[in-house]
Amino acid sequence: MAGSEIGKRHQLGGEPDWQQEDETPDCEMCEKPMTFYGQFDSINHDFNIGDCGLIYVFYCFDCIEVQAIVQFG
Repeated sequence: MAGSEIGKRHQLGGEPDWQQEDETPDCEMCEKPMTFYGQFDSINHDFNIGDCGLIYVFYCFDCIEVQAIVQFG
């Protein structure tokens, strides 16, 4: 059963709320660290990402590249 915080951890901007260690990716084109854009939370059992995990989205403003990281709770 998902905890009461699940579904409330969405975020845009700021710093990622990592479930595990920092996995900030480097852009594959320019090799610079990408900018954290936002995170998307599991939504109870309807949209459960692994074990109540989060999807983290990163963007390179120079190269217009996007990467997503998934971490499980």
